[in-house]
Amino acid sequence: GEKSAAAALRELDEELGFRSEIELLGQLPDCYVFASDYLVMPWLATTAIEPKWHPHAREVQAVVELPLSMLLEDQTIGRLTIERGPLVFRAPCIRIGPARVWGATCIILDDLANLLRQLMETME
Repeated sequence: GEKSAAAALRELDEELGFRSEIELLGQLPDCYVFASDYLVMPWLATTAIEPKWHPHAREVQAVVELPLSMLLEDQTIGRLTIERGPLVFRAPCIRIGPARVWGATCIILDDLANLLRQLMETME
C-alpha cells in the first residue's frame, strides 16, 4: 500500500542514510528489472545542502557521484560485457573513474539525461 514517492524517500534513508529535507521534483520513467522481476519507480529530488552519504553496507556496494555535465556528454554511456557462468551479455554502462554503473541504474540515469536534454532544448 506504500506510494512510490514514500518508498523512494524510505529507500533513500535506508540505503544511503540521507535524512535531510529534500524536495521531490517528479517521477522518472519506470524501469523493469528482468533479473529480479522488480519494477523500479525512480524519483528525482533536490536538496539545499550537500548530501553526506551513510551507505548501508549490505545494500550499497559504493556511492559514486556523477556530475550532471558528465552525464550529458554523448560518449558517457558505453557498453559492458558481463559473464555470469555460461551466460554472456552486453549491457549499457557508465564509467566513472574505476567505477562502472550498469543495468537498471544506468538505464535510469540515461532517462534522466534525456529529460535534461529535452528541458535544455525548450529553454533555448
